[in-house]
Amino acid sequence: MERETRAAVSLTTLELTALWALSSRPGLGIQALADALHVDHAVVSRLAKQLVRKGVARRVVDPNDRRKAPLELTDAGVAKAERGRRLLDHANARIASGFTDDELATVARFLENLIAVGKETAPLESP
Repeated sequence: MERETRAAVSLTTLELTALWALSSRPGLGIQALADALHVDHAVVSRLAKQLVRKGVARRVVDPNDRRKAPLELTDAGVAKAERGRRLLDHANARIASGFTDDELATVARFLENLIAVGKETAPLESP
């Protein structure tokens, strides 16, 4: 997917995921975007700079608190987010091809469990 994303929209999958988060919730600040992406604040600080440099997002100074500068998509960002969404939809259709709904439900349940375990702070080898 990373290779396809870079070829289609010249963005990493993380950058594209950030665009999708910003398109569904315009004006996200750095911490809110970090929470939405489930990554560290520092990662999103660097990511925001990349998105601005690539011309797919811009910072907008909050008129009520000039210290805040949430992100919003540029027209180029909207177009790349839409193109990336079509790419993901096509990839998901190819991946799911040949599986029954019950099989896909089992895979989804497995992945949800994997995510839940990944969020735990206890060691995997707990008694």
